[in-house]
Amino acid sequence: MQMFIHELKSNYKSLLGWSAAIVFFQLSGYSKFEGFQSAQSGAINNITNSFPKSLQVIFGMYNLNIATLIGYFGILYLYFALLASIYSGLLGAGIVSKEERDKTSEFLLTRPVSRNSILSAKLLAGLVNIFILFLVISLSSVIGVALVNHNFALTSQVIGMMWGILLFQIFFFSLGLLFAGIFQNPKLPTAIVTIMIVGTYFLFVLADISSQLNWVRFITPFKWFAAPAIIQNGHISYTYSVITIIVSVLAVVVSYVAYSRRDITVA
Repeated sequence: MQMFIHELKSNYKSLLGWSAAIVFFQLSGYSKFEGFQSAQSGAINNITNSFPKSLQVIFGMYNLNIATLIGYFGILYLYFALLASIYSGLLGAGIVSKEERDKTSEFLLTRPVSRNSILSAKLLAGLVNIFILFLVISLSSVIGVALVNHNFALTSQVIGMMWGILLFQIFFFSLGLLFAGIFQNPKLPTAIVTIMIVGTYFLFVLADISSQLNWVRFITPFKWFAAPAIIQNGHISYTYSVITIIVSVLAVVVSYVAYSRRDITVA
């Protein structure tokens, strides 16, 4: 319990910073939509449709009617997914490897606890952090959309999209743990998980830009839980949800096995 509390204390400043950034992004995004409302919806869609397809995909506009509030929120959703993924991936990698990075591993390992206990405390603290960020994103999204729409009519659709955010967080957090458990160099896990997030987003873009590369949608979570599909179906993909959870659990199990066996740098 003491180690769990220590991890929460050591990560709260980062959590506050990311939370504040997301709330600020929400306020900025809705202020822009209020400007759109003064224009005709057809004109807005004509302008966005005139953009190159690649540009529409990169900025999350493709297959979304941004003249509607829920369509516009779909763009914000993609950015929230990116921010939440980056935070969660870096947290998963850093929460395990920070002692080796800061040269404090010797102090940690001399404590009368097993490596599995250490990793469990870090895992639990990390999950609490990502769940708090998830609540910040969800509450600010529901309240923000309701304020702009002047009612809570879109709340169920917003909440339906938020489950995608949570799965993004769990997926990349578990990958961060996996890489931190496997690699002895404390700099590698954060670098690799960052590359994976950017890489899967790049694949998401390619899947929509090129019909010949449409098959890559099967290997990128940004396509599994894309806003247009969630808005159209009314919920996230159950199949990809199960796949995400299974992969995440396997990554955590492997991280336990690897962390308990590998040498840990103490100086």
